[in-house]
Amino acid sequence: MYIFYRKKFLFFLLAVISASQLSGQDGKVAVFDPAGNVDNAIKEIVREEISSYIVNTVGYTSLERQLIIRAFELRRVQPGGLMDDSQAGEIGRTAGANFVLVSSITRIGDNFHISSKLINVQTVRIEMQRTVQTQRGTDDLITVVQKMASEMFDDKRSNGQTTPTIITQRPTASVSAAPPILTVRGRVVHQDSQELSKRQVRGMMINNDALQMYNKSLIRNGSGNFWITTGILSVAGGAVIAATQPFEVIHSYIDQHNNHYYEYRDEQFAYIVGGSIATAGVAMIITGALMKKSGLQMLKKSVDLHNTRRNRANVELDFGFTGNGVRFALNF
Repeated sequence: MYIFYRKKFLFFLLAVISASQLSGQDGKVAVFDPAGNVDNAIKEIVREEISSYIVNTVGYTSLERQLIIRAFELRRVQPGGLMDDSQAGEIGRTAGANFVLVSSITRIGDNFHISSKLINVQTVRIEMQRTVQTQRGTDDLITVVQKMASEMFDDKRSNGQTTPTIITQRPTASVSAAPPILTVRGRVVHQDSQELSKRQVRGMMINNDALQMYNKSLIRNGSGNFWITTGILSVAGGAVIAATQPFEVIHSYIDQHNNHYYEYRDEQFAYIVGGSIATAGVAMIITGALMKKSGLQMLKKSVDLHNTRRNRANVELDFGFTGNGVRFALNF
């Protein structure tokens, strides 16, 4: 009974705090923990970057995290889980927010697809929604999230006409960020000093021809390894056969003059079989070495194609509207 009344009192206290906050601030946003099956560190980065942008945006402020956690506890909902808009609105009203920002993160290979929406807690209407995706995994995660927050709150603030904010519209065909420069060291692809996995390289290849050539280089390198390994085993097997002579080839004949029966063992047969297998093994090793060399050449060509395409793509076309007119910019 005591716990029941204590919770009722806390709920009432939060409601009072909410009313006072609503009267003094029109843009109080509760940023919920993102939902999604990714590491907690990724979720925290997305949440904190969005909260930081809101704090530094005129007309909005980020609700204290402790109030959000307490609202979840009172509603008996686990933070970071999936929820519908009405449930998010109820939790936001309990916490004393005007808006709630709900996000979800989905891993796609090494990259992250992030979706965020701003919900009005009174009307339970989605005021703004954006989706973004990283191109270099965690390397551009912060930049992508900041861009998403900028588009959401700058557009929202401009629609409310609180301040003359620049609304930037980027053409779909333009490239706003240059792909990374790749290098080949030995048979491994690097970005700066970081060694990249095959999956990471495939995710960075922006030229379809470069990607196809990179995949062919991996196939040739793998085939070369197979033939070299098979050749080494064949040479070793041929040497064993020649040394142990496991075959018994017995020749017999009868001397017609003395009517004697003769038998003798032909030891040369084992040398012939072992030598043939070893010779085939040497040919396999040479074939494998040539395939690996060809694969390395194709690997270097694929990286060169990627870097060439990267230099051509490093152009940004940007235009938009300001409070004083039209802005146009072409960045190289």
